[in-house]
Amino acid sequence: MIIDLSKLDYLVERLKKKGVSEPEARKAVYGFFNAAIEVLEEGEELPLLGSEFWYKKSRKNYSYLS
Repeated sequence: MIIDLSKLDYLVERLKKKGVSEPEARKAVYGFFNAAIEVLEEGEELPLLGSEFWYKKSRKNYSYLS
């Protein structure tokens, strides 16, 4: 699997425009993708966005991602 890091940086920049600090924005974006990769490596399907799974995985509700 190849992930274009410029796309992740784009998401970080979007969060920064909403007033999120860069460290927190990176934590949210990279944390989300790390959780997704873990699920895929286990051979499972990704849960729907906004489900309790993502809330528990992130340990913080990053509702400003939407």
